Parts: sequence; C-alpha cells; structure tokens
Amino acid sequence: MQKAQCVWYVFTRGIEKGDGLFVYVFRVEFEKTCNEAGESAEAWLETCEGYRFTALAVVAVVERLFQPSLAGTLTPSQAFGVDFVLAIDETQRFDEIVSPKVE
Repeated sequence: MQKAQCVWYVFTRGIEKGDGLFVYVFRVEFEKTCNEAGESAEAWLETCEGYRFTALAVVAVVERLFQPSLAGTLTPSQAFGVDFVLAIDETQRFDEIVSPKVE
C-alpha cells in the first residue's frame, strides 16, 4: 500500500526591464495529491504576480467577511467556497495541461 503524498511547486516568470529591474509577470502553482490507494489528482493555478495577487485576495476576503452568513470558526473553503481563488482577477485553474500540436 502506498503512502499518501502531496507535491507542490511554484513557478514565477518575469521580464527584465533593464538597469537590473526585474518585473514579475505571472505565477503558476502546481499541486498533485495521491491517496493511499495510488489514485491521484493534479491541477495548475495561474495568477498574476505574487504581491498583486495577495493584495487582490485580501480585498476579496475582507469584502466577504462582512457577509451576514459567516459565523463561527471556518476554514477558508467553508467560509468562501472551494473556488474562491478563481474569483480573484487574473486567476485561472487548469486541471490538465494540453501540449500544442506541432505540424
């Protein structure tokens, strides 16, 4: 029997603007989770630059905290839903990556 495991990677891409200035353009996170039976699931999450993403996420969280339906101790997914991150601008999830066809 396999041991359950989780793998997580973060890739950040940027552009050098000259004079040593490097501007981050986007960030991609990859996660793969396996259970003890060997079954696995994986997904990729593409977001804007990390600091911008954090600022957008904080604003979205604060806006939702004032909704009257939230009460008690909740996990983020309980409070905001499992797809909350997808409501943040410049964010998308890919359940699979398809290679472009080469002709």
